[in-house]
Amino acid sequence: MNINFEKINKIYGSDILDGLKDNLEEVNKNIKYLYEIGIEDIDEVFERYAPIFISTNKEFTLKVNKLVGRLGNEYIEILAENFDFWSELL
Repeated sequence: MNINFEKINKIYGSDILDGLKDNLEEVNKNIKYLYEIGIEDIDEVFERYAPIFISTNKEFTLKVNKLVGRLGNEYIEILAENFDFWSELL
């Protein structure tokens, strides 16, 4: 992954960067989960919607599964074409 932390800082401020650092274990689990379900554009999702990755893995997984269930079998393509769906997890 090649994350632009300056971009995250511009969008959300340093508090989010501190939150990511303080919850690194959960952040890593959440990133891993997205890879497991086939999401490949994680860098962009992470930079645009960093706060969702601070959630506990259980909460994150529930939110993502709900979104995926709503989008259906084509969720990978839908999420790749329209990043706005990720804002529902904020």
